[in-house]
Amino acid sequence: MIKKRFGCFLLTLLLGGCSWLNPFKTEPQKVVVEKGPNPFLWQAAKDKLSGMNLVVEDKDKGVLETAWVKSKNGNEEFKIKIEITSSELRADALNAEVCQKLKNSSENAAESDNLQLNTEVEKIVLNQARVLYRKSLAIN
Repeated sequence: MIKKRFGCFLLTLLLGGCSWLNPFKTEPQKVVVEKGPNPFLWQAAKDKLSGMNLVVEDKDKGVLETAWVKSKNGNEEFKIKIEITSSELRADALNAEVCQKLKNSSENAAESDNLQLNTEVEKIVLNQARVLYRKSLAIN
């Protein structure tokens, strides 16, 4: 009787090491890796640029770019380019670039990047992404 129990114990111990015979084996969790931009940042950027004509809208690369838009006084034109570089909802995953053309009286245009406007556009898009994220949490 003791030999049978010891034999069963030994057999269980030996076969327990075989992964395909182990009844207690669990499958490893599969990690899903998202490609493309974060959906909240993407939707927030699209929402905020919805009033402008989009020239480039590439979701695979995470790029949105507007055409040149004239200001109300007609002396300035703006162009906004937004890049989303990560699938995570992070502030450093968003890059905004605002180009500004100032027209002189001689119709020459001086083009420049405005760092203050870049920061303002990033803040606006990040706030909208935060609102969308919180709404998604409230729904679930």
